Amino acid sequence: MNTRGISASATRARRATGGMFFSAFGAAWACWASLVEDRQAVVPLVLACAVGLALFVASFRQYRAHRGSLEAVRGTAAARRVTRVFLGVNVAQWSAVFIAANQLEAFHLASWTVPARTTPATSQRKPGA
Repeated sequence: MNTRGISASATRARRATGGMFFSAFGAAWACWASLVEDRQAVVPLVLACAVGLALFVASFRQYRAHRGSLEAVRGTAAARRVTRVFLGVNVAQWSAVFIAANQLEAFHLASWTVPARTTPATSQRKPGA
């Protein structure tokens, strides 16, 4: 992302914010997938939580170290431009994901998308179930 006019310290704080979102949502997704796959498996669940927490703490420490410079540039023209570009890219990205998923479904290629797991693994189903 082009961050002209924004200090390196403020950029680090912005990236740390993204890291906190990534680690929290990624850990939640991994924990959910672990529970759906096998409710009795504790190791994958604990591992997902531990890695997510470690990444969140590292990102939060980075954010806290550079928070002052981020607050100093908030409201400036450069910061507004960066935010506008970020939001535009985010909208375009999720629009493309939505359109691609719908087109795959329309062409009967839904297996190319990654479905959400809502049933137990087939290897753990009882015979005849």
